[in-house]
Amino acid sequence: MVYRLHLKSEPFRKPGSILLSKREPWKVVGFLALAGLVVAAACYAYAAYAAFYDYTKPMSGLNATLMILSLIFCPPQLIFAACIDCEVGGWSGLVMYSIIGVLNSALYAIIGLAFVMVRSSTK
Repeated sequence: MVYRLHLKSEPFRKPGSILLSKREPWKVVGFLALAGLVVAAACYAYAAYAAFYDYTKPMSGLNATLMILSLIFCPPQLIFAACIDCEVGGWSGLVMYSIIGVLNSALYAIIGLAFVMVRSSTK
């Protein structure tokens, strides 16, 4: 399945401007919701890697950058920041990141809906 916006030009619009048909806005929302779930899965993969990382070594700049990007692109992780006993490598981590994935997916869907509403209001 390929999600893309069709470029159409009309006499009263600038050439190359994006038009959304009646069905395409829901594709945009669905695509962004799926993207939020994929981002949460990538954050889980990074957290599982970091759980087995040797903590006696100092943190590298790459690890710090990945941690900050993980928090920027998946803010629902902050809900479980105080969960000290949650181990990412076990079932509790899988349940925790499943909840984070659903919340992040909903957040991205809301962002997609806002984008679609702004685009449709400019028509």
